[in-house]
Amino acid sequence: DPGDVVTWSPTTGGAVEELTFGTDAFTSIQAAIDAASEGYTIEVAAGTYMPATTLRVDKELTVVGAGSDQTTIDVGGYNAWGVYITADNVTFQGFTILGDAVANQQFALKVGTGNNTGVDAHINENLKLSDIKVQGTKRTGIDLNGVQNATLTDITSTGATSGFGFSISSSQDVTVTNLTTSENAWGDVGIFPANAPYQFPSIASPSGIVFTGSVSLSDGDGSISVQDGALDLEEGGTWVGTISNDPADGADVTVPTDFSLVVNATRD
Repeated sequence: DPGDVVTWSPTTGGAVEELTFGTDAFTSIQAAIDAASEGYTIEVAAGTYMPATTLRVDKELTVVGAGSDQTTIDVGGYNAWGVYITADNVTFQGFTILGDAVANQQFALKVGTGNNTGVDAHINENLKLSDIKVQGTKRTGIDLNGVQNATLTDITSTGATSGFGFSISSSQDVTVTNLTTSENAWGDVGIFPANAPYQFPSIASPSGIVFTGSVSLSDGDGSISVQDGALDLEEGGTWVGTISNDPADGADVTVPTDFSLVVNATRD
C-alpha cells in the first residue's frame, strides 16, 4: 500500500530487519525504485552506492538517505546523467552525489524531461529536494528544466569543472532555502530560458524563482546570473528577467535582502 517503506542497505545484500515491504532488501537502489509502487517511501541506509548507470526516479516516490553526511551515490562509474528525476510528486533527500569530472561528463542531478522526449515529456510538478550535496561534476551539478512548484532546502553544489553549481531553466515557482555553492567554473547559479526545443509553451521562461534563508555563493564572492534570453522563446519574443529583493514585487527572481550583487546578462 502507498506509504509502505522499502529499505535497502549496501552491506547486507539480503534481508533487512523491520522491512515493511516484501521480505528482502534489493540489490540496488534502482531495483527498489523499480519494485516500489506509486506513493511508497524508500529508505536508503548509510553507505556508498555505485550504480552502473543513471539512477532513474520515474514514479511518485519518497527516496530518503540517512543524511548527506552518511549516504553517498557515486556516479563516477559511467558517463550519463547521475540521478534523473522525471516523475511528479517526488521527494529526494539526504544524499551526497559524488561526481567524476573526467569519467562522467554529464549532470549529477537532473530534474525534468524537457519538451523533447516524446510521449513521456511533461512539466515536472511538486518536487522536493532537501539535504542534498553534489560534488566534483563536470557539467552543472543540479539542473532543473521544465519544473513547476518545487522546494529545495539545504542544498550544496561544488566543483563543477564545466558548468554552474545550480541551474534553473524554463521553470516556475521554485523556492530555494539555504543554498551553498562554490568552485563552479561557470558560476554559482544560472537562471535562463532553455533552448527552444526544450521549452514547454506554458513555462518557456523562468518565473517565481525565490532564494531565501542562508545563501552562500563562492564564500560571498559569487552571484546569481539571470541570463536574458538571447535564445528566442518557443512562444515568440525574448525573455528579459526581472529581479528584486522584495517578494511583494512578484519578480521573476527574488533574492535575499542582503544581496549586493546580481548579474543580469544576455545568454549567447
